[in-house]
Amino acid sequence: MPRKNRGYKRGEPFRDSILFVIACEGAVREKQYFQHLAKYSSQIRVKVLENKDNNSAPRWLLDSAARYVEEMPLMKDDQLWFVMDVDRWPDEHLHSINQACENQRSWFLAISNPCFEVWLYMHVDDIANSTSNNCSELKAELPTKIQGGYNVVKFVPLLRQAYNRSLALENNPGHFIPEKMRTKMHLLTAELLKIVGLNSGL
Repeated sequence: MPRKNRGYKRGEPFRDSILFVIACEGAVREKQYFQHLAKYSSQIRVKVLENKDNNSAPRWLLDSAARYVEEMPLMKDDQLWFVMDVDRWPDEHLHSINQACENQRSWFLAISNPCFEVWLYMHVDDIANSTSNNCSELKAELPTKIQGGYNVVKFVPLLRQAYNRSLALENNPGHFIPEKMRTKMHLLTAELLKIVGLNSGL
């Protein structure tokens, strides 16, 4: 995914790391996953927007993101990502998020269909081998793919495998909603891998 250029403003404070602000739907797995990613390189910082009220409506995510960047303006090359699932929201709600990203040069969107567990599954196996038909089944199947079930310490080092599997299934890069049992998380991952490099352990 091409990086969107944003001009550097004279007088901005210098920081030798890139900030990734993640606005997600409040699940514990997502927050743990992205916060653990930041441990692999001093060149990236991760801020997961808190969702203390467990309100994952797209309007809340948009408002939360807008409040954050108003209080803490993004610096050159910083990125804000909405990480969302298909299973809870009609298309028009997802379209509202996508429209906001198109209007903001540093905002991006990564959707999983039906849920984030599609991306997690790709860390350990090809999604074509899954026997699940929906999110509930996928969540139940995931622990059978790796001893001890989901553990962020085990999964994050397999990120490149998940990236390659997700990218290989991309057949409609111009559309922001992936087909069922697919994800656009490789878009976000590509940006992270550009920064952490080949020797990060990921």
